Amino acid sequence: MTAARTETSPEHTEEIVADALAQADDLASQGRRLAAVESLVEVARQHRDVRLEEALVRMRLDAFAELDRTPGRDQWPPTLSDPFPDVSGAPPEVPASDLDPATLGGALLHHGSLVVRNLLDSDRSQQLLASVQRAFEALDTRADPDAMSDVERARWFQRCSHDGSKPSLFGMGTATMRVIDSPALVFDVVEAFHSSPLIGAIAGYLGEQPALSNNKWAIRRSKGLPFSDLHQDGAFLGDDIRTVNAWISLTHAGGDSSAPSIEMVPSRLPGVLPTGGHGAAFDWTVSDEGLATMVPGVELVTPEVFPGDAVLFDELMMHRTQCRDADSSDWRWAVESWFFAPSCYPQRYAGIAV
Repeated sequence: MTAARTETSPEHTEEIVADALAQADDLASQGRRLAAVESLVEVARQHRDVRLEEALVRMRLDAFAELDRTPGRDQWPPTLSDPFPDVSGAPPEVPASDLDPATLGGALLHHGSLVVRNLLDSDRSQQLLASVQRAFEALDTRADPDAMSDVERARWFQRCSHDGSKPSLFGMGTATMRVIDSPALVFDVVEAFHSSPLIGAIAGYLGEQPALSNNKWAIRRSKGLPFSDLHQDGAFLGDDIRTVNAWISLTHAGGDSSAPSIEMVPSRLPGVLPTGGHGAAFDWTVSDEGLATMVPGVELVTPEVFPGDAVLFDELMMHRTQCRDADSSDWRWAVESWFFAPSCYPQRYAGIAV
């Protein structure tokens, strides 16, 4: 729940922000970066300020080093019963109130995915959509100094250099922006997570407090494409990872909407399938022909989702953006967040404490 902001004079706000930053730096110097994150969040809930938001990005990256790296489970994947024995040919669904570690883990291990309805409530999803669109506006108007003030643009888009990597933006009908490149959005998305049972369910399933990733935490605006390949993220995330992806739609997609949903295999695959053959466009993707050859009789499904709904899956889920006519397709807005167990964190990414 977002706390009500306190009305203060500009002078008093300056003092509060300066004190908060000094306290956070002091905690960090003592090796207590997780505590520094908590202290900054408490102040930022009352006083949104770009300096607090920028400091939180830096502190969350640094605080990853303090997370416990002890494996939370001796056996992976764990042995869990199927919570949905009567579901077949479609992803199981639950309301957010029923999301817990056993339901999440059982769904992933037996069905490959789980649709969570109203993971974010209406107010929260509308607020997050406005924030996501504001971040893209800041990105899109970088060459127009009159479109947004320097301070406002810095809040909503500035390339994060603290993680030592370069951000990625993709085409092919999809514009992708790293969440970490928007300090205000980092704050809003993490607050949205903590307003829901998501992190608790993932932590219980992994057996560890999960962490996010610099380059696998993104906001996307997508239109349907006439055709595209499928992929499993396990094809490039590396071996021996423990992860859950939360794909949260902020708009109505699929069904009778004109925005593309996610298209997916509605069953658990035994591993990462061979990629690049049967006419696949890339060496990390799988063509429809290749999938049909490797998994005979498979039929893709496209869940209809509404603002605040989430599709949860892991690195073995075969999926893609729903194929549609791009000319008649509306934008779909979504947040995609890969949560990793710190004990098995992929070395190529910078970790983010949440």
